Amino acid sequence: MVLLTGLFVVDAGVLFSLWPQKNPQKSLATTQAVVDEVLNRPSRRRIDELLSTSRLRVEGAVPSAFPHVEETARKTGDLNKLSKQDVELLALAISLSQESRDVTVVSTDLAVLNTAVSLGLRAVDPERRFRERIKWMFKCPACGKALRTAPPGMECPVCGTKMQRRPGQRKRVS
Repeated sequence: MVLLTGLFVVDAGVLFSLWPQKNPQKSLATTQAVVDEVLNRPSRRRIDELLSTSRLRVEGAVPSAFPHVEETARKTGDLNKLSKQDVELLALAISLSQESRDVTVVSTDLAVLNTAVSLGLRAVDPERRFRERIKWMFKCPACGKALRTAPPGMECPVCGTKMQRRPGQRKRVS
């Protein structure tokens, strides 16, 4: 088992969970948009406690990181599965790693984890479901047309049927 150190960039799913309490020595960072997603009282209390003890820092991403995240997510086929908050969180992780920080993305969202690994970041899934980095492809169920990137509106350029996302290349993550 590898002991991870440094700064952990966390999403709302992690803040909903007890992962921060189970890892009391970890320094955490997230975006304001992620904090705003957490509305239930118990999770909100945990966030307030993390903020008051300075274990959780709310930061913004460098604007130049957004295009890099979006392009990588487009190449992996995850862009249409990522929310605005997810893209912002990954941009924050890239921004912090460019400051020569030791950064790990912690998320319960498989598309976030897949994109993070493709960006060259370390990624941790507290639920241990993330086992493979996947480069998605898009296939039309009607005419069979296959594409490496999602077409506009997810419509097949040949027949107009809604494309389906299918795993293309897979690579085991350690």
